[in-house]
Amino acid sequence: MNDNITINQGSNDELAKTWLGRIKKNTEKYFDPWSYKFRCDTMEKYYYGDQWTLYNTTYEPYVTNLVFSTIEVKVPSLFFQTPVYHVKPKPTQVQYDYEDAIKRALLREDVLNTLASDHIQDLPAQVELSILDAFFRFGVVEIGFSSDWIDNPHADMPILRSDNETPFFDDDNNVIKQPKKLPVNERIFLKRIIAKRFRVSGLQVGPKLEQSNWVGYWDFVRMEDVKANPNLKNLDKIDWPTGRSTDYPEDDEHKTGDLLKVWKIWDNRAKKRYLFDETHAITLLEQDFKRLPLLGLRFNPMLEGWLPMPPAFNWKSPQDEYNDSREQARNHRKRFNRKYLYRIQEFEEDELDKLLNGGDGTFVKVNNDLTQACIPVQNADLGQASVEGMTVTKDDFNIISGTSSEQRLQGNRTTATQAEIINQNATIRDSKSRLQVATFLSDIGREILLQAEENFTAPIWTKMAVPQGIDPGVDPSVGEIPYVWAKVKMSDLDEGERGDSLNFSVSVSVDSISPIENTQSTQAYLLFIGLLQQYPELAQDPMLVRETAYAVGYRNEQVIRRMQKVAEAMLVGKMQMMQNASVQSQNTPGQTPLPGQNNMGSQLVNQNMPAVSNAIPQILSGNQRPS
Repeated sequence: MNDNITINQGSNDELAKTWLGRIKKNTEKYFDPWSYKFRCDTMEKYYYGDQWTLYNTTYEPYVTNLVFSTIEVKVPSLFFQTPVYHVKPKPTQVQYDYEDAIKRALLREDVLNTLASDHIQDLPAQVELSILDAFFRFGVVEIGFSSDWIDNPHADMPILRSDNETPFFDDDNNVIKQPKKLPVNERIFLKRIIAKRFRVSGLQVGPKLEQSNWVGYWDFVRMEDVKANPNLKNLDKIDWPTGRSTDYPEDDEHKTGDLLKVWKIWDNRAKKRYLFDETHAITLLEQDFKRLPLLGLRFNPMLEGWLPMPPAFNWKSPQDEYNDSREQARNHRKRFNRKYLYRIQEFEEDELDKLLNGGDGTFVKVNNDLTQACIPVQNADLGQASVEGMTVTKDDFNIISGTSSEQRLQGNRTTATQAEIINQNATIRDSKSRLQVATFLSDIGREILLQAEENFTAPIWTKMAVPQGIDPGVDPSVGEIPYVWAKVKMSDLDEGERGDSLNFSVSVSVDSISPIENTQSTQAYLLFIGLLQQYPELAQDPMLVRETAYAVGYRNEQVIRRMQKVAEAMLVGKMQMMQNASVQSQNTPGQTPLPGQNNMGSQLVNQNMPAVSNAIPQILSGNQRPS
């Protein structure tokens, strides 16, 4: 199974030969030079610890795999848990019904989170592999729809309206009939594409894959699976497979194998999707598509073209230098062998034999001064510069990769102020990559939802976070709202004549990406609550509550809205207290009651304050002023 492209010139399929020739030229002129320039294959081997070039030897040089350890540090900070998606409406026209759109957005959100959490497609594992690919090349995933088909017992019968008499008609006034096949076991699949198999047209303008002329990738497919697919054509022209899977041993009895090398190509200009069998140079499928179902992740885009500059490329030099230094120290230690100089007349033969072959604790008799009779031969000194060079090289690697000592679970001797500055800069640098991954996840979620809306024909069981008919902002005092399961039809998500089904935006919760973000969110929450406790006047104005939350970086809208409701209740209670005090002062001249003497306002405030407020002083460990 090699990656080279071979074209069967004896084929009569000009479409397949044209596209395969285009792919071959792209690989030779664009993809392979890029891959060689940035040492993509080499750095992938470095990840596995293969960092030396060895020829016909079993010697294993010293390897300190900083590439592996760095990626192990970075990947958990980029993606950790199953993402939690949020769907919001996006108005695009004047007649847009925003209230109805909010309800549909909440329903879309439940459908999307149900599909994304499906353990069969395993979204976290596929995305994690794509992130790993992006360190050496780039990450690509494909989202698609799949189903099984059964014979329809009512095939070719007209589809009737609700009165069971009048059939439906199409735009050409033809009766719409029942299809011959019906889909069952409908599902959305998510597939990580191996980056080295992916191709994209040359130096096009634009960072999105759909802005290129064409994209595609190749994969090995079992020949019996291809021949069993009724949706493919030219199956009678497939005579032999391309390679062998691991099910077939490499012996004389199984020379043909069982695999076909198939190219899947999306022509963005013609909006055509193709499947080509490379070995036979035949077209297996040609169909239209509306939207490119491939999404890419790049950490360091280049100024031209879509192919990026992989982060691991810049790690090669310090990794090589560090290995060279450690191997030099290792060889120096191995070369050391104890040797001595002695004068012949100083030793008797028997005593000299003791010196050469005696065991531990042997005494040797000499005729003269001991220090002059036997002198050890000194080994060459490794030198302090070589030892210091290893430290400098490792520091260079951390600087280039953007990995701090704290991330490697190592301390340093910097001051607290310096450590805080370094930590802030590291957080800013890491946040760029986390934002790229969050955008990648949001695009995946949007495509999953669109694929479901466009292809699902049967209702799906959906885990409803907020059951319909219950206000999302309901008072928590009524008790925790349990999750419920309900059947949802895709027609419930379609806005029909009111608007386009694309009028929504998908985002992913940052706290669902990384435990590091969870810690930062917790700190922002405690600081937010601490400021409201320290300065009560902030908690009495809804606008000041939101400004305080945004100033400390707290973005949980549900909690912010809840605190704003509390602020509104406090304002109402304060106004009520002032009104009661004014009435009482009019009834009793010369006596003004204290605000705390009136129970109505304080009771109103206490009823609307969240239960967690009583525990806030304990959480904050005292009344220290937040810094």
